[in-house]
Amino acid sequence: MYIWMIFRNKILGGFLLLAIFIGGAKAENIKSFLNAEDYRAAARLEHTEISNLVRNAEIIPYWIDGEDLFWYIRASGTGPNIVIIDAASGARSNAYDIALMSTALKKIDTQATDSVAASPIKLTGKKDLMEAEFNIGGKTVICQILQYECRLSQQVIEPRNSLVAPNGKMETFVRDHNIWVRDLNTKTETPLTIDGEVYAGYGAIGSYYRLRELRFGFDKSPLPLFTHWSPDSRWLITRKLDEREVESYAFVESVPRGGGFRPKIHEVRTPLLGDGKQPKIDYVIINIANGSKHNIALPEGFDLEDFSTYNQPLGWNDNSNKFYLYASSGNGQNGRVLEVDIKTGRTRGILEENAPGSRVNLSSSLSTQHNIRIIGKEIVWYSQRDNWGHLYRYDIEKGVLKKPLTKRNWNVHAIVHVDQDRRSLIISASGKENGSDPYLQSLYRISLDGGEPVLLTPEVAHHKVAPNGISPSGTYMVQSFSTISDAPHTVLRHIWNFPLTIKLETADASALYASGWQAPQRLRVKAADNATDLYAVVFSPDRTFNDFKKLPVLDSNYMNSIISITPVDFMEAVRVPSAESMARPDFFKVAVASAGSHDYMSLPPSGVKFFGFPLYENGETVRPNPGSIPKNYIGFDNAALAGKLEGHLLLAYADMDNATVPSATLRLVNALTAAEKTYDLIYLANMGHEFSTHPYFLKRRRAYFVEHLHGNNSLVD
Repeated sequence: MYIWMIFRNKILGGFLLLAIFIGGAKAENIKSFLNAEDYRAAARLEHTEISNLVRNAEIIPYWIDGEDLFWYIRASGTGPNIVIIDAASGARSNAYDIALMSTALKKIDTQATDSVAASPIKLTGKKDLMEAEFNIGGKTVICQILQYECRLSQQVIEPRNSLVAPNGKMETFVRDHNIWVRDLNTKTETPLTIDGEVYAGYGAIGSYYRLRELRFGFDKSPLPLFTHWSPDSRWLITRKLDEREVESYAFVESVPRGGGFRPKIHEVRTPLLGDGKQPKIDYVIINIANGSKHNIALPEGFDLEDFSTYNQPLGWNDNSNKFYLYASSGNGQNGRVLEVDIKTGRTRGILEENAPGSRVNLSSSLSTQHNIRIIGKEIVWYSQRDNWGHLYRYDIEKGVLKKPLTKRNWNVHAIVHVDQDRRSLIISASGKENGSDPYLQSLYRISLDGGEPVLLTPEVAHHKVAPNGISPSGTYMVQSFSTISDAPHTVLRHIWNFPLTIKLETADASALYASGWQAPQRLRVKAADNATDLYAVVFSPDRTFNDFKKLPVLDSNYMNSIISITPVDFMEAVRVPSAESMARPDFFKVAVASAGSHDYMSLPPSGVKFFGFPLYENGETVRPNPGSIPKNYIGFDNAALAGKLEGHLLLAYADMDNATVPSATLRLVNALTAAEKTYDLIYLANMGHEFSTHPYFLKRRRAYFVEHLHGNNSLVD
């Protein structure tokens, strides 16, 4: 029963869940409106499955045989249905009867269930010849829809820890830290590298990220990561990660899962900011025919840290003998598109951008994908050079700007689709329409040859394209829109005849509202400069503000501007995250901090692309002694503020958290103890970074605020 106020902004803050009082009444007056039923109601809402109470919130289309015909799974009160939509006509029909299909499948395998019948892998064919394919325990079963006759296919569905070549004749995989290739016809296996070893493997992820596998005792060969086939299947691009000189971090499993009283120590190679010994990465090109290999010659001081995030390579030329990468300087302030010669590994810079004192971003903070596209002999490039996110078209050979594709005071967030034949893009953008909320994204069609963007989604709401939402012909799209108070609507739109819209589904949130959940309010307020607009979402009690003279406010914020946590659509509001840490003691009265970084020195070295290189007292970026703190990071250290703590603070950490290592919290605990400050601490054994959604932690956090804001612990169970 609190007001949650979450601000979406770009001001460096903390990972905060903090409580203050507003109003003028005494704190005792608050007790009158909170009772045991209120507390139980709040507990019912605070679970990770609450979003499942909304039916048809997300519709995923599956296009049939490359045609503008698709099917999707629709939830209803009586169970799921498989719906088929003809995009051209808008005709709608049920694919088959779930119960009859389940009966037919059980004739092939008695393990078949209604849920299997309602979850086909794919549909193929047309009308009376349409078939459905199912997976039953790894076996493929194909059924004729009209006759409900099923047969067992020879195809066996196996989990694949390999990458199949584009020609379908080979696959590559990792064995004993080396890259191998397997002929899919003869099953002959050939090693392409032989110098891989423990902590120096090909196609591997850092051991820092594999703590979960170590915790649970399975360490099978993974899918080759950071590995790509050339389009002609003649070359492999991969990387060799050498962590042999990286220092270990001792994760202590104090309560061993297998029993016993002696803690288990997991020594994990974990690079931290300022460490002298960092991982070494070589990006390697391998010739499949003869096994020869050579490194990609990156410019001095540049790396491919964004290799996985931005799904390199960016593209290939027509002959598959050149490909394109995005490389950035160590501090992220310079970014370049490089052309790489597949036969030699030599690189040529095509275009570059500088962002002194900042970071070159390939998308807005509201998007998780890069916005670089190789289209024929041109590059579409995203830039924030004019303080707005826009797209620019460059010549790929000369690296010269040919035309800005978008401009003026609004932001592009993502390139959703490229239609190379029609020379057009579909983009997600915000702030273009007069007076619109700058965080509500709309969809536009733009031409690669210039001209004004065409608005495809006129509704005042947050719009997004469904996964796999663009039809094979590029003519139609399935997309949804909602606000934080209006449940999602999913529609089929004609991209080129944009007024043509066919309604598919309106999400059913009745069960959600019946559980006691109510939609939040979206507010616009001014920042301290009285000029900058900040946007807030307020989750208030299920009574009007007039019922109270005084209310506690929980203010949630993240630790920096990398991640935005304020919901803008309905399902985000339902799944609103809990972000916690501590802040200004003369304002906030109660704080809960879970999985806090607390000092940025405990972050992995990739953090320098956001916060800059550490500068130590000797002027170097490498830590001169174990206790050294870089002068430009002191302001990020909560331990330095421990003596100023006032009010109530609950800290929570997990011993197997490799995202924010346990020592970050324990260093703060030590500083609070030395300052003789009172604090509370939750230790969670055998858990990782994900514990912030664990039922026990949610219960303890709720109880902590009830006790210290209401002065009432009689309700806490």
